[in-house]
Amino acid sequence: MKLKFPFWQVLAIPMLFIALGNISNQAVLIANHGKFPVMVNEAQQMKYEQQSQSLDLPGQFIGDDVHAIMGPNSHLKVLADIFNLDGICSIGDLFLWAGFWLWGYAPIVWVTLLVSKHKN
Repeated sequence: MKLKFPFWQVLAIPMLFIALGNISNQAVLIANHGKFPVMVNEAQQMKYEQQSQSLDLPGQFIGDDVHAIMGPNSHLKVLADIFNLDGICSIGDLFLWAGFWLWGYAPIVWVTLLVSKHKN
């Protein structure tokens, strides 16, 4: 007996976006030894360096244990936090936001397609 799951793509696409976002962000963390590089402008970099000095923390402090200012030794820079939208975000974050947004509508679209298919 073959089990059919009609319109599975409607539910799979948001999950694919979420998976791609997670994979992208994890790849950056792994490549940078647990740190997530953040591209900042000169003014932001000076602010973070002052915070780092005032708190007596070595290195380039961003405000938490995970994020660090992007430098020449950072890896996978294109996947790191490079977009300054409503805060600094990465390509992985954009995939996650798109996936969660789509997931809000996917079950409704899926049920609508099922009902319209069985109506005919």
